[in-house]
Amino acid sequence: MSEGVGANAQMASSLSLFQELPRRQVSLVAAMYVVTAWLLLQVVGVMSDPLHLLDWFAAVVLLILVFL
Repeated sequence: MSEGVGANAQMASSLSLFQELPRRQVSLVAAMYVVTAWLLLQVVGVMSDPLHLLDWFAAVVLLILVFL
């Protein structure tokens, strides 16, 4: 009988998680992160030649942004 109670509580907590996402504006923050990452990659792409950055520098910046 306790298995049913645990399953219901787990389902209720996952449902409340999805209800919390809009309240905490997770999609807005994620969109801002994507736009900021894109802008940073554009700056790196434009400034890599004048600053004599190595060819792999943009790839490293991208990896850092993905795993950050």
